[in-house]
Amino acid sequence: MQLPPDSVTESWPAPNYSNPESRGHAGLIVGVILIVLVTITLAIRLYARKWLTRGFGVDDILILAAYWPTTAFTIIGVVADERLHWNRHTWDVKPEFIVPGLQLVLADSILFDIAASLSKLSILTLLYRLSTASRDQKMIVAVLVSITVVSITCFVFIIVSVFQCTPLSEFWEPSDGPQNCINQSAHMLTANIVNTVTDWFVVLLPIKTVLGLRLPAKQANMIILLFGVGILASSVGIARSYYTSVLINNHDDIWNSWSIWLCSAVELNLGIICASIPATKPFFASYLPGVFDSTFKPRSSVAVDWDRKPLTQSPSLTTFIDQSSCSSTFLIPRPPPLITHHQPIDLNKPLPPIAYEQQRSPELRRSRSDGFILSPCSPDVPLPQRARVRFSDQNRRLAPTRSHSQDRTTIFIMYRGDSYPGSSQQTLGRASMV
Repeated sequence: MQLPPDSVTESWPAPNYSNPESRGHAGLIVGVILIVLVTITLAIRLYARKWLTRGFGVDDILILAAYWPTTAFTIIGVVADERLHWNRHTWDVKPEFIVPGLQLVLADSILFDIAASLSKLSILTLLYRLSTASRDQKMIVAVLVSITVVSITCFVFIIVSVFQCTPLSEFWEPSDGPQNCINQSAHMLTANIVNTVTDWFVVLLPIKTVLGLRLPAKQANMIILLFGVGILASSVGIARSYYTSVLINNHDDIWNSWSIWLCSAVELNLGIICASIPATKPFFASYLPGVFDSTFKPRSSVAVDWDRKPLTQSPSLTTFIDQSSCSSTFLIPRPPPLITHHQPIDLNKPLPPIAYEQQRSPELRRSRSDGFILSPCSPDVPLPQRARVRFSDQNRRLAPTRSHSQDRTTIFIMYRGDSYPGSSQQTLGRASMV
């Protein structure tokens, strides 16, 4: 560490070790909040990708690898504030805290390069997978070039940080004379500018692809929120570059380095959160459907034939009494959603209306046993054979008799999946029971 000139140190006020001006516990509070938020977000992401979507990939490995240097970076800054008093002015820090503080600064600079590069590589890996699936050659080339640039800059900055002084101990040992070190001010400013430029490039890279998608309004708002978090993290990088320039032109290094650490911690943690937001959607859609259904699921109205009176109704099944002709049964084109363990199962639904084939009278008749109103079916209209499904009692292996072979019934059931959009179409379903 190169000490400032005597003219500068003579202008400093007298040291105040008992009650100095400081940043307080702001670093501790912000650090704890960031660590808790990024830990929860990353845990949800990894759970969703590993056990819900079964899509755990390289981008998840990279973001998990970025979590550890990011957390270590934040913890080191908090320790420097609380234990070494690096939240004060330079002249108010005890001399015995200077050397360990500079050693932590060197460790933090290396951790920052690793964490920032891994976060950006995770986002770029996801973009590469998406662009490969969409066969967008221009996007594939842009992503590969970005991965190469980020990897090379990370490697170069780490090498420069490790070998910036020969021997490396000259970085943290105060000295009045010349030292065998590179221009540390130029190195810090260049690293911050390059990191900020790559941040913005990674955030703005997929915008063209997203704008080409025709997304519903609510999903578009979610994408805007995602890009907003990414732009906020990149803007923090601009603030960090500004405080780096202030540090270079001011000899109160410890006081000004606190602002750089705070901006760097916010940038790293927000980067992981931004990269993890899309992967957390299946978790919230599965376990908090009441809150997130309006965001992740489109709503649509379903046309209902008013000649049919609803008999039973549930989120996945609606049974109607058909009072029209058999040729006007309306079914939704898509099948209803499968019942999952999150939906209640109703085993007490009444049976659907039954029409007997033996009674082919065009007028309405009442069954002698069940009392249901039978639908008038024309005997001249043949029923489609593709819709026939035969059911038999597997438990009772009854020998076929004449009465059994003649006892044929037809059941008409109308299914409606409320969560599927689309207009109704005219379809006839028939199930023959033996």
